[in-house]
Amino acid sequence: MIFVPFTGLLSSESIESYSWLLYAFKKAFSKEPNVIVTDQDVAILQAVAAIFKNARHRLCMWHISQKFTNKFGSYIAKTDVLKKLIDLVWNETILKEYFESTWKKLMDEFHLNENNLFNEMYKMRDLWIASYFKECTFSGLMRTTSRFEAENYFYGLLSNSDLHLIEFSTHFDTALEGQRCIQRKNEHDSRYTKPD
Repeated sequence: MIFVPFTGLLSSESIESYSWLLYAFKKAFSKEPNVIVTDQDVAILQAVAAIFKNARHRLCMWHISQKFTNKFGSYIAKTDVLKKLIDLVWNETILKEYFESTWKKLMDEFHLNENNLFNEMYKMRDLWIASYFKECTFSGLMRTTSRFEAENYFYGLLSNSDLHLIEFSTHFDTALEGQRCIQRKNEHDSRYTKPD
């Protein structure tokens, strides 16, 4: 899997700049990628459509989740709408028809039928809902920033501005050993146990 995060390469986030970048990428590899994952920026959406004619374009789930949380944080905190949405949109095993009927039920249940954000996201469901990408292999890549978010979380747990370098190093070693222990346990369980 070729994974290329384009971060900070452009001084302008215009259609022309993105088109230039994507064209240079295509020229360097002599072909376009099978799948490209981006945020919802209008300029990048247009540039991808213009340059990558055959690539399957998917929107980043992390950015979408953040958008829902930022716009509806207080409402989400009072209800279980976010949990139900997450259970629906992250489910790779459902069919498109099940997604559509369940989405409608959620919009009815939480009175979101007139909400512009949810209506717009539903219109572009084929760009971000997992059940619309069954033909694509993602090798676990669902979000453009998921790897970075995990690293930020990991480092945030073991550091703060009051730590000396030696303390940070000790915390880092302890946390890393904890991750290695979990990895060894998971490998053992994968080899020697059968799923329920």
